Amino acid sequence: MQRDQGPPPRRDDPYISLVIPAYNEKESLPHLFERIRDALQGKSYEIIFVDDGSTDGTEQYLRELAMQESRVKALRFRRNFGKSAALQAGFNEARGEVIITMDADLQDDPQEIPRLVEALDKGYDLVSGWREKRNDPFNKTLPSELFNAVTRLTTKITLHDFNCGFKAYRRAVVQNLHIYGEQHRFIPVLAYWQGFGVGEIPLAHHRRKFGRSKFGMRRFLSGFLDLFTVLFLTRFRFKPLHVFGSMGLLLFLAGLGINLYLTWIKLQGEAIGTRPLLSLGILLLAMGIQIFGIGLLAEMITLFSTRESPSTRTYEVLGIPRHVAPFPGPRYHAPKRPGPGSGPKPSQSGTPSAQQQQLKERPPRPVGQSQNQSQGQKQGQNQGQNQAPNQSQGQKPVQNQQRNRPQDGRRPVAAQPGTTDQNRTVEHGRPTQPPKTPQQ
Repeated sequence: MQRDQGPPPRRDDPYISLVIPAYNEKESLPHLFERIRDALQGKSYEIIFVDDGSTDGTEQYLRELAMQESRVKALRFRRNFGKSAALQAGFNEARGEVIITMDADLQDDPQEIPRLVEALDKGYDLVSGWREKRNDPFNKTLPSELFNAVTRLTTKITLHDFNCGFKAYRRAVVQNLHIYGEQHRFIPVLAYWQGFGVGEIPLAHHRRKFGRSKFGMRRFLSGFLDLFTVLFLTRFRFKPLHVFGSMGLLLFLAGLGINLYLTWIKLQGEAIGTRPLLSLGILLLAMGIQIFGIGLLAEMITLFSTRESPSTRTYEVLGIPRHVAPFPGPRYHAPKRPGPGSGPKPSQSGTPSAQQQQLKERPPRPVGQSQNQSQGQKQGQNQGQNQAPNQSQGQKPVQNQQRNRPQDGRRPVAAQPGTTDQNRTVEHGRPTQPPKTPQQ
């Protein structure tokens, strides 16, 4: 899962980012730029023009405009990749909290941009424009109406104009979109299936003044094919067996019914070997089993792909302020071991504390020796009586294996079982006498 939270905006980032794809729109771009500047006067914005492989001089105009205007950024494709690719490139470069997409043919009115932004403030994440009074020829509006009707019926999203390019998005929406092909028509569908709120407002629409329309019958047919692609990716992306399994089961039951009917006829004494219906029944049975198996394989691929790659589903953490880190770290902290120079800190008043006075009066002890070892060395220098009998009997002098006492005033660690302390041996927590050596 992915968290529904993008990087925090910087102080110099604009509030509105306009993404405008352009393909052979050199005559319209100067007028469009002037209208946008008049409509957004006094507001924080940037304009991202995407030249989709134009051949009429659009590239040269955008290059000069970007050098003169600091709010303009120009992108260019080497060839025409389509409107979806141009929008995705603009989304990647946009820095604003609100992203506006519009066409470069002057049919979308920039004076409607403040209305789209106000509609976002009502709680929507995406607001689509509705060309209620569309100024286009009949051969363009009729296929569009048919396309919108089929899309509403199949997606259950009640929008009047899916194909309108004049839209407003919140930044979180475009960060979770990845469009390609001809999927720009179905951006509201993709956003809705990811859990974002989608709305619609009627907008003004003007006639085309320059250039010619890029709409044709080919784009109309490809739109329906993309509709099935979007439906499959949104509804059945994580459950492909619901598609292939239903189709395979239906074909299998049809073949099974045909074969049962032929079996009943065979029991009545009639010949069925020459009937074409027998071949059809066997074919439907085989196809049903194969398509059902494809669905199972698709489920296995989906399982492993969701484990290896993060899911596109987004979520939001509720009840945590912006300035508080969502993951404060582990609640248990292991105690720190005393390092060199650790010990009681001097008091703020300047007078030594009782613990410091006690450590000061204590005589220093050589590092690496315990208290018992230092006392044994003193007794060995003065008397030398304890080690002589042991050495005469062939017994090695007993060494103290007790842990060194630290210099920070802590109590020494008790001897572990199996270690020796002068003339005593500790076993299982109780002292015992050392074994006597046999006398020769």
